[in-house]
Amino acid sequence: MKSSVILFIVIAVLAALPLFAGANEIFDDEDDALRFASMNKCADVILKSISEIGQLTVTAKPDQSRIDSQIALKSQQADEIINICSHYFLCQRISLPFASKREDALDRYREQLDSIHQLMRAAMRCKQVNDVQNVETLKSLISSFAEAYRSK
Repeated sequence: MKSSVILFIVIAVLAALPLFAGANEIFDDEDDALRFASMNKCADVILKSISEIGQLTVTAKPDQSRIDSQIALKSQQADEIINICSHYFLCQRISLPFASKREDALDRYREQLDSIHQLMRAAMRCKQVNDVQNVETLKSLISSFAEAYRSK
């Protein structure tokens, strides 16, 4: 009985291996484009939240609950950008070129890592500070990361 259970588990694991082997290949350029569009949309929401916070704070009697709501929204959008960068691009799409020992492949990998790291830091900066310039920097880093990511 015990050996049949172990045999069943081994067969189930072996049967599932092809599903996991191609996990990196189930994404395509359309998925990447959706992620970049989502990050740009998050940056737009952050910009809108910062301007809303600015308008709310100059009034004679600021509505603190609305300000808190905008700060939470801005923080949530910055976290979403960081999650897309880490969970999608770093964990699933950007990979060290093991098979290729070419120096240009390693340079491309380093450029992608540098670019995504700057992007994640800019998103964190937008979360911490209410400055429109940080959002402009974030948007430019999204486009520069997209360029570095798509370069072959």
